[in-house]
Amino acid sequence: MWSFEEIRDAITIDRSERIKPLRLGLSDFFIPVGVGVGPEDSIVLIVPGEEYENSVAGSFFTFDPWTTIYPEGLNEISGVGLLVIRFPSISDVEIDALSSLFLGIIQMQIELGRSAKSGRVIRSLSALFDSRLKLEVDHKAVVGLTGELLAIHRATDTDFMISAWRSKDMVRYDFSSNGMRLEVKTSTRLFREHDFSSNQLPPLHGVDLAVLSILYYEVEDGMSFSELFNLIWKKVDSDELKLKLLSVCMETLGSHPNFIELPKFDLLNTFQSMMFYPPSQIPQPIMAPGVVYMKWTAVLPDELTDTGDLGENDFVSIVDCG
Repeated sequence: MWSFEEIRDAITIDRSERIKPLRLGLSDFFIPVGVGVGPEDSIVLIVPGEEYENSVAGSFFTFDPWTTIYPEGLNEISGVGLLVIRFPSISDVEIDALSSLFLGIIQMQIELGRSAKSGRVIRSLSALFDSRLKLEVDHKAVVGLTGELLAIHRATDTDFMISAWRSKDMVRYDFSSNGMRLEVKTSTRLFREHDFSSNQLPPLHGVDLAVLSILYYEVEDGMSFSELFNLIWKKVDSDELKLKLLSVCMETLGSHPNFIELPKFDLLNTFQSMMFYPPSQIPQPIMAPGVVYMKWTAVLPDELTDTGDLGENDFVSIVDCG
């Protein structure tokens, strides 16, 4: 396995010479992956090619998912994906950031093999490359996704939770399986203030819905999103589920999870705040005649007067809130 230091050395540009051909400092063409430098002070990443995917380009990068390269000192290599980064006057901080990002993509590729679809990951990072790695990730998005990952992390069946997560045919709820639904709400306030919509409540007839409320205790020295992500990553054996875990995070945040170091939260207190609610315990406004859709903010009670059908919801029994 390549290290951060090896990748950093391989993509560090020596400005005392003008590089004309593509020069790979590290490569493994059995996979294939590689990193190096190219013309015009560019930095390159080689990944397995995806013949029928589209290329993408921005102000500071290009990505061709299916091309032929001509590395210095090697024969031509066909059928690879080529990411080329061109940051004018690239800084040491940017070299470090790219090294970390490349390491994450390469580790994923080595672990998952052809199923990794590195090209899809690279395309999802277009905005990050175009911002010169300074893309500001939405704080609310990080907090909300952290809540969903906490539900996965606390589950006794991690694979089941990831399989049920963000189902394309049931986008209104975070987790869906058969007739069971779980919606996770995470608040940064000291009380359970959450947003709801009439798409979610009341649930459709025959749907068993549970709402998981979480209080996110932000602190200066605590757990980061990247740390939580990697705790879950290590639990998962399935290549398909690892790819889904990574893809959902990157599509939601527009950044690789390993880049999300802030905000940090108090894991223990956040865990202890987790509490399930049946729909009957969620304050809901009455829709006036002619109104077809509503959004509202509600404060949930700290104690339940009715547990409803919580005991029959599979997600409630799988996610450990004890």
